[in-house]
Amino acid sequence: MTHLSDDDITEELKSLSKATEPSSEQKRKARSRVFEHASRKSPRRTPKWIPVVVSMIVFLSLAGGLYALLTPSATETPAAESDGKDVTESWRNVYLLQTSFTSPSKYSIEVTDHLLIIQDVFIDMGDSLMGKEEDDEEPEKYQNVYTIPEPALPAGEFDDFKIEREGDRYTLRVKGDKGFTYQLTKIAPRKYIGEDGVEFNTPFYIDGEPE
Repeated sequence: MTHLSDDDITEELKSLSKATEPSSEQKRKARSRVFEHASRKSPRRTPKWIPVVVSMIVFLSLAGGLYALLTPSATETPAAESDGKDVTESWRNVYLLQTSFTSPSKYSIEVTDHLLIIQDVFIDMGDSLMGKEEDDEEPEKYQNVYTIPEPALPAGEFDDFKIEREGDRYTLRVKGDKGFTYQLTKIAPRKYIGEDGVEFNTPFYIDGEPE
């Protein structure tokens, strides 16, 4: 048996390593296979809870927007019948009498503890004094010509009412089947004019007047 020196053994190992060392082409193909395998690796799956969270966020956003549209803003003035101040109590036991002659009416307006009483005691004095018959033709110069032919204030007794003040304007507001509103404007400390032009006087200083 031939004994090899250390140098001979080293040379033999180098020869063996060169024999088993892959060529440049083999190295290139190996690297290509590695990268191709990495590219074919399945993508990371999205956790199942993420779509649920996104859906909840979208739902809450839509619900919040809908609520904001349907709910009045906190700074928005709520719907009301009037912006006037309720002064009904200061009108208790007060009455007004019509003083104008521009309409076929003779109103009195009285406010008691529980009722608003409006009366019309108009009498056509021309017809009464002349004894006019239905078939008689009254000369045009004797006919009453009113600048307010149809006053707006209805007569009756009303228990569901209130009186509101806004500046110098007072609104009689009646609710119910025969509900109505009628506005009076103060033109002097004890003198008022209705929305239709009918004038009223009262012996009272209403609502703490004179100011």
